[in-house]
Amino acid sequence: MQFATINSLQNIHRNHINFIFNTLTQTNWPHYESIYTDASKSTQGVGIGIYRPSNQQQVQNTIDNKTNIGLAETIAILEAIKLIRESNLQKFLIFTDSQSTLHSIKSVGISANSHNCILEIRQIFYELHNQGFDICFIWIPGHRSIRGNEKADSLARQAAFLETPNRNYKIHSNDITS
Repeated sequence: MQFATINSLQNIHRNHINFIFNTLTQTNWPHYESIYTDASKSTQGVGIGIYRPSNQQQVQNTIDNKTNIGLAETIAILEAIKLIRESNLQKFLIFTDSQSTLHSIKSVGISANSHNCILEIRQIFYELHNQGFDICFIWIPGHRSIRGNEKADSLARQAAFLETPNRNYKIHSNDITS
């Protein structure tokens, strides 16, 4: 399981971010498809957004408004890896601005405390890996004008204001915010 961090963008002017970001990703991961994920919580609900720039694919789901933002970020990555499973391509980068979610995916063992979504991400990842897929999870700083991340963020914010959840996920009591 590959993990990377692109944090060298912190001190770069916003006008140059996308050029430098694209150069970094194309140099380090040529021929990889990018997928951006994000989650958002509003007073009305919780939403996730997924954006794949190569084909302009956009996914937005509203989830139970009691869901905490950490689980919502995890659900966004879960939905992204499910999209990969349906693809004919085999090299993917999944970008997220949630360090805590990536840490959970990287370090989780199978125990009573492991969240079902994290375990499902790992299960699908290993299935895909065994089929020859190459997937790298990459942390990027949020709200730094990275186009794909901004688009995923926008989709998630829109979904957070929809009234009815359009996807059902198993929510544990410790994943509920007050």
